[in-house]
Amino acid sequence: VTGAADPTVSVKDTLKGKLPQKKLVREAAHGYSSYGNQIGLATGLVKEIYHPDYVAKRMEIGAVLGAAPRRAVIRENSDPGDIIILLGGRTGRDGCGGATGSSKVHTEESIETCGAEVQKGNPPTERKIQRLFRREEVSRLIQNLFRFNHYLRRRGQAGGLRPGEVAILRCLLHNAQEGRPELKPSQISAILGLQQPSITPSLHSLEARGYVQRRGGEQDRREVYFSATQKTIALSVEERRRSAERISDLAAYLGEEDTRRLMETMERVGCFLDLELEAATQASTPRRGRRKNAADSL
Repeated sequence: VTGAADPTVSVKDTLKGKLPQKKLVREAAHGYSSYGNQIGLATGLVKEIYHPDYVAKRMEIGAVLGAAPRRAVIRENSDPGDIIILLGGRTGRDGCGGATGSSKVHTEESIETCGAEVQKGNPPTERKIQRLFRREEVSRLIQNLFRFNHYLRRRGQAGGLRPGEVAILRCLLHNAQEGRPELKPSQISAILGLQQPSITPSLHSLEARGYVQRRGGEQDRREVYFSATQKTIALSVEERRRSAERISDLAAYLGEEDTRRLMETMERVGCFLDLELEAATQASTPRRGRRKNAADSL
């Protein structure tokens, strides 16, 4: 919906410091039609309002409306601990202050001082987002991830352990199987991809409850090494037994055909995660080239 003054008036009657109404109308039409075509959405309503009060400042408003099957619309309340997904993409210019700027008085100097208030979009990225949420399985996948997150959090709380503490214990147990029964806090934080200060309270809590034990360094007493205790090993054995029971119960619930499909899907998910981890590792590994010296330059 746009608003402009009479675009048929002569150019010589244009207000000082303003563009002719004919140019504004034509260029604006090219702009929003081009944007809509790049997004890939049909424009259902185009309404141009002509009124002399729009001669000083043009009006232009627009919105994208969408429809979805009722079965794909899920309305629930958020719970503490829910993950909020903010999905977006890079834009041409944020346009901060645009709402306020649209109500200000503009002069010939405004083009030098108020340009940042004009928002510029990114049609290809917006097209991807629009098409993403047209897929019903996207909302279902997000909701299922929330369900798994709640389930895992309840499991951790039932055992008196928080998810971060469980991750530390798994790290210690895994490395013990690899022949490194003791790890320094810096090594644990590096493996988990966390800052060391963020895991220190969890280590102290686990130590106080008997899940981990510490040992000072032989050469440097300032060094501290942590290892899993027999209590943690016993907990791990019990969790494996429970996991085996849950997998058996799940297979019985799904049936042979659905269980086979689930296994195939999980294998594909595992391959995807392996590729993602490999790409992240390669991106974080610095490239080492041979350093030039004076002889190379000569």
